[in-house]
Amino acid sequence: MQDNEQAPPIIDSSVVRAFAIVCSDVSFTGKQCIFVDGIKVGPASLAVTFNDSCNDYLLLLCDELWQSFAVAGFPTVEEAIEPAERWYAGISRHWVQTNFSPEEDRRHLLEYFDGEMCSFCAALPNQVESMFEGNEAWICDKCVSEFSTWLGEKKEN
Repeated sequence: MQDNEQAPPIIDSSVVRAFAIVCSDVSFTGKQCIFVDGIKVGPASLAVTFNDSCNDYLLLLCDELWQSFAVAGFPTVEEAIEPAERWYAGISRHWVQTNFSPEEDRRHLLEYFDGEMCSFCAALPNQVESMFEGNEAWICDKCVSEFSTWLGEKKEN
């Protein structure tokens, strides 16, 4: 069981949409076989997150500090929960939906990234390939590319 009965709003730069803690009334079926550093992993708490980078719902297996050690991607929350139901008999009673609003998602991500966002388009690091820091400002690779294209067109004219 987790020390913290509530999952954090963000895990691995992904917004938590649902989570379930493996309690004493849940039994691990052993129908999963996951190895981490060569060691077979047993029961773990579960989180379903949405990740902007891959545009997928991720089923995360997490330790007691909500640090993920295994992940699988799915197109919907329901499809992410489905294998967890096979792996953990009785887990269906323990799923908690987070129901964060888009504004809450943005606030949680800003906290997670410690305010790092593009000063031009307001993209967060999980929405772009890379971010570059300057004098108390950030710019994303998309804005750099757009500026480069604009600058090239400007030089041609």
